[in-house]
Amino acid sequence: MKNTPTIKTAAKKLTQNYAEIDNFGILLFYPCFFIVILVSFSNICLALYLWSGGLLAGTFAIVKGISLYALPNNGPILGTLYGPVGYLAYLPAILGKTPLIVSLIAISLSLIFYLSPVFAVLAPQKRSFKLLSVLLFFLVTLDRISLSYNAFFVHADAPAICLAAFAAAIIYWNNNRLLWLSAVLSVLSVWTKQTMAPLLIALPLSVWFFNGKSLFRRYLFQLALSGAVISCIFAVFFGLRPIFFNIFLVPYCQCFELTDFAYAALIMIQELGLILVFAAIYYLYDFLSSPRQNTHGNNWLRASRSFIFFIVGIFLMPTSLLAFVKPGGSSNNLGYSFYFILLSVLSSITEKMGQAGRRFAHGIIILCAVLIFSVKQVPNIGHLPVAVALLEKDPQETAYRYMKGHPDETYFPWLPVPGIMADKKFYHYAIGLWDMDLAGFKISRSHFQSYVPIKMKLVAYYPNPFQRYKYMSKYLPDFCERIEVPELPGWIVFKHKGK
Repeated sequence: MKNTPTIKTAAKKLTQNYAEIDNFGILLFYPCFFIVILVSFSNICLALYLWSGGLLAGTFAIVKGISLYALPNNGPILGTLYGPVGYLAYLPAILGKTPLIVSLIAISLSLIFYLSPVFAVLAPQKRSFKLLSVLLFFLVTLDRISLSYNAFFVHADAPAICLAAFAAAIIYWNNNRLLWLSAVLSVLSVWTKQTMAPLLIALPLSVWFFNGKSLFRRYLFQLALSGAVISCIFAVFFGLRPIFFNIFLVPYCQCFELTDFAYAALIMIQELGLILVFAAIYYLYDFLSSPRQNTHGNNWLRASRSFIFFIVGIFLMPTSLLAFVKPGGSSNNLGYSFYFILLSVLSSITEKMGQAGRRFAHGIIILCAVLIFSVKQVPNIGHLPVAVALLEKDPQETAYRYMKGHPDETYFPWLPVPGIMADKKFYHYAIGLWDMDLAGFKISRSHFQSYVPIKMKLVAYYPNPFQRYKYMSKYLPDFCERIEVPELPGWIVFKHKGK
């Protein structure tokens, strides 16, 4: 009995001073970081193999003076259905001398876009757990298909998320002097990908709730002004009609079945269900463990500014679902809500670690989560040899080398960048043609022939589930005799019948 007070005192000190758990966190960081590096390298190799880098064709078009947005039967069709910001964001990538270097720079940029808001939001926290929180965010990214797509694939997703997250972070930081910058970033995010449109509702509502009506009115004005100015600039540089046709009309005309929504909703529940349940449990715990003066609902919410990211994630769900259902839509569209909800929970946890009485429990949450997700990634390290083999067979580099040896003779419909870099010409991109067909805009024979190799002898596709070579037969009916080409081992290659 005499020892009881001593034990209680020791336990109290342990929960108030988490030096031991902090040191353990530092030790845990290094092996888990090593796991992340190895698995990330595998993902980069997989992204190089699976994705054609079609978005970069738009980036090259801007630099080369080619129209970014083609009208029916006018100019090369590059599949540019997103706003110009996404294409501008990858401008540094075109400094590469070969398609492989271009792609690696672009993937690096995508990872920077994806992770920079996470570092910025979690940066003020204690050093070791700041790193662990960022590491946990990336471990969850590796675990979920939608987030991995956003992080590693060269697409409009990462720049759109980056701009939206920084716009929300300015409100989260309660920096009223930079609200105008939040408004500008919000508009730029929408001009990166249309899916981000609900941001223009979610962020003003957040300002109204957390900062009051006066700042809400000011923020609305800044949003309207930013939207008008930026939209006018893009209309002048890229043309109002081509922008409207490609960004709004083509996606709008692509039909989908209402029954697809049920399937999409099921996939969304599978992808987001775990994080939503965890967020609900965590926020309930946070509410019940808050100081007594904050237990009133409004007081607790206003004291938890990290909830701003949660609001954004919820508002993005409807457009994410629509983008997923749309023909050609993929699971990457479900990553937006996941990203912001995860950022909301982690920023809230790291905030609470700055409060003396709550450090221990929140530190344990971070440590356990890092351990669990790290262990889940260990089997994926075994994919590294396969990933290295894929890197050696990089399709874009292979196509580029072949085109350099056979100029103006080979058409790679799903690989637009090698043609731009080897033949110095812009050829139709198969996804762009597919989008036009789905929307009901037919491409004339003469228009198609104007943007394929002038001495075309072969049409080649690398073996990939995304490369729908049978679709292209409607445009290339005479290229139906399959052959083997030693320089393109394993590729699906057709030559003109009778030649």
